[in-house]
Amino acid sequence: MRYKIFKKGLNFHRHIKSIIFLVAVNLAIEIYSLVDVTMMSFMCSKESIAFYKYGHNVQKVLLQVVNTFTMVLIPRISFYFKERNINEFNRLLSKTLKIIIIISVPMIVGIYFTADFLIVALYGSNYVVSARLLKWFSLLLLISPIGYLLGSRVLLVTGNENKMIFAVGTGAVINVIGNSFLIPFHAEYGATIASIISEVVVMVVYVNLGKRFFNLTGIFKTFIKVLLSVVAMGVYLYILKAFFNNGWILLVVQIIGGVAIYGISLFIMNEEVVKAYAMSLIRRLKVHGK
Repeated sequence: MRYKIFKKGLNFHRHIKSIIFLVAVNLAIEIYSLVDVTMMSFMCSKESIAFYKYGHNVQKVLLQVVNTFTMVLIPRISFYFKERNINEFNRLLSKTLKIIIIISVPMIVGIYFTADFLIVALYGSNYVVSARLLKWFSLLLLISPIGYLLGSRVLLVTGNENKMIFAVGTGAVINVIGNSFLIPFHAEYGATIASIISEVVVMVVYVNLGKRFFNLTGIFKTFIKVLLSVVAMGVYLYILKAFFNNGWILLVVQIIGGVAIYGISLFIMNEEVVKAYAMSLIRRLKVHGK
């Protein structure tokens, strides 16, 4: 059986070039992700490495949760740009960033109040240090997705994937320099600080490379509403932690009550993304209830 390959309209050189850049970026990211632990192995004890890895691993799992809520929108964003529907491209990009803020900020606050119990429950009382590191690492739940969306995804969608390696490479260099100075004096804490600084640098570089392709709207207004809602949630979590000590029951009550207070606060303040999803859920419940 013979197969015909149709070359008309295909630009193999362009696609191969893009693939090479993406492979290079992914390789750089893999190396970048191993730098901290590799350098720690020469400068720190095994205990310090374990403290660092356990705190970081929990943060990476939570980061996947944040990404899950936004990944489904990425193909649509790409479609709008390729169709030159820039208004819809900007609208959906703004919506996706709002979702990241709405999900990440309360997670950061929630981790601050729950990390001590969570880490001890998962790994044992010897890993209290990992809980402190997790609180710091939680900042990446906001920083990394912003860089991923406004930098990595935007550059890929717009055909500028060759610029991605510059952002990742810059972050890797900053990470190595930061680790070199901080790990000898502050061990796992130094490695954590270096990782956060390098992620901030990657985000800033990514956003600066991608900003000419988008025009975001309503982000500041959403951020203010999120901050006000998170304050209400934080007060609730603080009161619970001050008066109750039962671990698992406290954790469940913190999560359920915190999410409820946060969501209701955003709904009352007429946050459009939350209100749209809430109304959609109500309509579905009505349909299933009939």
